[in-house]
Amino acid sequence: MAKRPDNVSWVGFTTEQAKLLEFLDFLGNNGWDRNGQTDEALPNLLKKFEDLGVPMARVKEAMRSIGYDDYNLRQLDRWERKRTTGRFDPPRSSLSAGSHSSTTTQASGVLDG
Repeated sequence: MAKRPDNVSWVGFTTEQAKLLEFLDFLGNNGWDRNGQTDEALPNLLKKFEDLGVPMARVKEAMRSIGYDDYNLRQLDRWERKRTTGRFDPPRSSLSAGSHSSTTTQASGVLDG
């Protein structure tokens, strides 16, 4: 969570983009943790940034400039992933499938030998 200074100005952003950044900061009052408010509002808000041509990296840079830390910015990345893929994190099965396959291959090599 960050406390935006009262005198912050969103240099390099249009008035519309600045309003979106202010709302994003408002939603970030809990570090963009998942709750009913963020579930409903954050995917739509991130889509508006995309529609206005503001890359996520620029959004994160703006949020960092007012005090959000790496953990909070990773939360934003997770929300963007949720918006674009439908999942907060990569599927665990793809990670475990790779290790399972190599174990199976090693085990079958022992049995064949």
